[in-house]
Amino acid sequence: MDPTLPPDRPVTRVLLECAEHDDPAVIAGVLRRAGYEVTVCTGPEHHRCDLLARGSCDRVDDAEVVVNLLSTRAGDEIAATVATARAGRGVVVEVGVPSSGRPEVPSWPSDVELVRTPITAEALLAAVERAARPRQPA
Repeated sequence: MDPTLPPDRPVTRVLLECAEHDDPAVIAGVLRRAGYEVTVCTGPEHHRCDLLARGSCDRVDDAEVVVNLLSTRAGDEIAATVATARAGRGVVVEVGVPSSGRPEVPSWPSDVELVRTPITAEALLAAVERAARPRQPA
């Protein structure tokens, strides 16, 4: 954890959905150094996705913020399902060139934080920080 962070700062649980070929360990490291507790899911390419198979996922349910960097059709379906199921809760979705199949604003719910490619550490951390903030009821 970053030694400059206050020791009593509450730890935010983040689920990072990121394909193995996109180096999730590096991205998770950026989040961890910023003080987040990170769980990684590499997507449905190599294992069954409970969210797609049965409509729920313990990892999604346990996370305070879900970061979806899966730029595939299945990743898009996961992102849309999570964004709908977590209305008003923290969701970050990658949009841009590698995610060209993903729709741009306004198709995403207004409470979904979008991070555009190429993603920098600063942009990712800012999006996660915004997503982690408590939402006001509509």
